[in-house]
Amino acid sequence: MKRILLLVTICLLGLSAWATHIVGGEFKLTHVENFKYTLTMNLYFDDVNGNRSASDIEAFVSIFEKGSNKFIRKVQLNKKSTGDVPYSNPDCAVGSLKTLLLIYSEDIELPANVYNNPSGYYVVWERCCRNNVIT
Repeated sequence: MKRILLLVTICLLGLSAWATHIVGGEFKLTHVENFKYTLTMNLYFDDVNGNRSASDIEAFVSIFEKGSNKFIRKVQLNKKSTGDVPYSNPDCAVGSLKTLLLIYSEDIELPANVYNNPSGYYVVWERCCRNNVIT
């Protein structure tokens, strides 16, 4: 019984150690030409508490119709770059705070015959492990 309790405790502690890498993020949609757009996701990653191996090489995002929340399609965004986020505020420029910016992006087509709802659309990316040490 003690071995089982020890095993469960170790497993639970291990899970909490893995769940600390995502600080936040944002989407940007840039018009290229005609019905072609660039969809970009900026993901902020905790480089101190996070595990770099938790960084994905691609992100699958979903597009939904506003109002009805109807699923329209899934889009694969590929990681284009990774870099440090510079801090200009002296309170943030400390060794215990280091954030990476991971940029995922892809050109997509948004044809008018599909994307014609006047309410608009929204993009969602769902993944585990939001950072719990944010203050």
